[in-house]
Amino acid sequence: ALVWRRRDAVLLVLAIGFAVLFAVFDVAEAFHQIDVSRIGLTALAGLIAATHLAAAGIAARRLSSERFGAPSGVDAPAQSR
Repeated sequence: ALVWRRRDAVLLVLAIGFAVLFAVFDVAEAFHQIDVSRIGLTALAGLIAATHLAAAGIAARRLSSERFGAPSGVDAPAQSR
């Protein structure tokens, strides 16, 4: 929630880093659950990993739009050649 209230690039970078780190651990957990034949927990770990990657993607998109000076919720303009 703090990421949405403050427009701080450092906070966004930290959020991206932690989300990716947790996604890596979730994928490792999914492989562990495959090894012990727990399909339900495998699916849950995969879903949580996907959620962490989605959070990282949203934070990265917000970071890139803020770096180009676009207001929150508006994509940065595409540069034409």
